[in-house]
Amino acid sequence: MNVRPLLRRVQMHGNSIEKLLVEQKADRASWIKLAVGGVVAALIGGFALIAQVAVAGDFARACKQCERGIVQACADVGLSYSTGAAIRQDKAAAFRYWSLACDRDHAESCRDIAFQLELGIGVPKDREQAKAKYEKACRLGFAKACDERKELDE
Repeated sequence: MNVRPLLRRVQMHGNSIEKLLVEQKADRASWIKLAVGGVVAALIGGFALIAQVAVAGDFARACKQCERGIVQACADVGLSYSTGAAIRQDKAAAFRYWSLACDRDHAESCRDIAFQLELGIGVPKDREQAKAKYEKACRLGFAKACDERKELDE
């Protein structure tokens, strides 16, 4: 075993092997902390990726269900686009999916597109269309839409 490199290091540290050992121990502790931090970061990233893949899968399933005519799925896709959950926020896309749901008598979706039409969110502002959609949502039993329709006239 060649101990010369170790002896040189000891000599560079003022002939104090204790001092060298303390420094090596501190170095080892730093590397261990870095390694543990790296493992924790990798685990967090892995779990985040798994969650993102699961959410993206749910979104893709909801899109397919909407295409097959499942009304709640269209409403859910619209909500995802509106909030930016699972997909980049796109108010115009939210309007399209909520319109599909509203056409199939989903009251909350009718109210949501009425709100977009009223304020011009993702679509051109259209108070008359907004009133019609609030009225439809109200007729379908969404009480909040009834109040919002009345406020539009004030």
